[in-house]
Amino acid sequence: MKKVGLLVLLVLSRTAFADTLILASGEFPPFTGESLPDGGVTSKIVSDAFREMGHQVETHFLPWRRGFVKTLEGDYFGTFAYSMNEQRKKDWHFSVPLYHLKEVFFVLKGSGVRYRSDNDLIGKIICKPQGYNKFRLAQLVEQGMLYVESPRKMKSCFSMLERQRVNMVMTNPETGWRFIRELFENQDDFNVLEKPFIEITHHLIVPKSAVNGLSILKQFNLVILEHQRKGIIGRLLEGGVY
Repeated sequence: MKKVGLLVLLVLSRTAFADTLILASGEFPPFTGESLPDGGVTSKIVSDAFREMGHQVETHFLPWRRGFVKTLEGDYFGTFAYSMNEQRKKDWHFSVPLYHLKEVFFVLKGSGVRYRSDNDLIGKIICKPQGYNKFRLAQLVEQGMLYVESPRKMKSCFSMLERQRVNMVMTNPETGWRFIRELFENQDDFNVLEKPFIEITHHLIVPKSAVNGLSILKQFNLVILEHQRKGIIGRLLEGGVY
């Protein structure tokens, strides 16, 4: 009966909500990016799920902060890929997790910078761009333990690290190495610290004010869970073409 119920819901989603959904995203390779195949692996995960529901999908790539604000104002149905925090949960509905990531620290090789506990971060300057989730870094800044630099783009963080203007850049390994390969001839100048700062999930988020937003998101969640069960999303993440 559960399988029959799922099929009925998916059929209803194709008929009741079929339209064009305009979404916002930003540059965060290999997950999202205007120049990437299919707009990045996350873009494909999201658009494939909506198309299975019967929706056409159009994604606009904007600076992260602008896309976030414009989506909240109703210019876009939803935006991705966002991690969860308490502040965002006040105004947004979150999809089920699309996948899991680890946030780690990139440093210059030979710098002597390490991370085994938060005490190792005392006095450090860490780079995390505008509009990105700072996680516990914000609390550590308030406690006076460390400093955070927030340029507009992630590539600026790695340029600042290379020039020794910051001690560490925090992002996931996939994104960090992607930017390093793009920006620098000598990738051996950089190192990623083994211990993650935090483990996170990425989500599609929809404003709580969006008409039919929660109903559509519930159907989207069913499709994502089915794609995960079938291994479709796992194969995309392992494909290496993004």
